[in-house]
Amino acid sequence: MQIEVTGLKDVVAQFQQEAESSRAAAAAEESRRHREEEEHLSEMLRDKQRMEKKSERFAEVTRSLEKELREERAVSGGLSKNLEAAQKRAEEGETERAALAQRVQELEDQVRKVMFFLEAWTKIEDGEGQMAEVAGGDIAIPTPAPSTQPPRRKKKGRR
Repeated sequence: MQIEVTGLKDVVAQFQQEAESSRAAAAAEESRRHREEEEHLSEMLRDKQRMEKKSERFAEVTRSLEKELREERAVSGGLSKNLEAAQKRAEEGETERAALAQRVQELEDQVRKVMFFLEAWTKIEDGEGQMAEVAGGDIAIPTPAPSTQPPRRKKKGRR
């Protein structure tokens, strides 16, 4: 029995050693996993910080671009209004130019008539012979005589 007890003690000691080495291995594995998890967590935190910084930069760029867009739209709107006003002024100027051109033509015609009258009057006043006889007279422009023929009737066409 003693051999059995000694054999059992050896088996128990061996089991204790195996259990102890398993515990040590498990503790080492747990320690290694814990370090890996901490490293992974640390890496994830660094990635998170980098992404937050990128996100802040993108948000800043977005705000800047939105501000520029609003400014560009305001400038574009102002330019559009200025263009419309300039086109309206150009149209008004063109209308006024046409009216002035017509008025100039009328005045030129009047000047031409006055010059003709003055030349004729001067010739009559300074003239001798037939021109002197006309002095003090009136000028009459004949009007066309009404037609003496009866109005024409339209012929009926064949139907």
